[in-house]
Amino acid sequence: MLEYVAKGSYTPAKSIDRLIEKAVYEPLPDEIKDFVLTLCISDSFTHEQAGYMWGRENAGELLAEVVNKNAFVKYESKDKTYKMHNLFIGFLKEVLEPKDRYGI
Repeated sequence: MLEYVAKGSYTPAKSIDRLIEKAVYEPLPDEIKDFVLTLCISDSFTHEQAGYMWGRENAGELLAEVVNKNAFVKYESKDKTYKMHNLFIGFLKEVLEPKDRYGI
């Protein structure tokens, strides 16, 4: 649906990972791609943990942007944590795998 709204057309994806890549990951700015790749090692984290893992001052801003623009990352007010959907985590770990394999 996001592709149809943005482009006026829709190309069916061959897999859920390809759908996540096209609809969710590719449109993200490079900094946010790096940010979510950093955080995907955990399925939930606090604001403070995200800041520590990211290591930069703008973690709070990036968290807010990711939560507002991405249905795969939610804030749970009950326990004050951010949670990534398992499908998104799986996709992000696949993105990281080639980098790990070659020591990049």
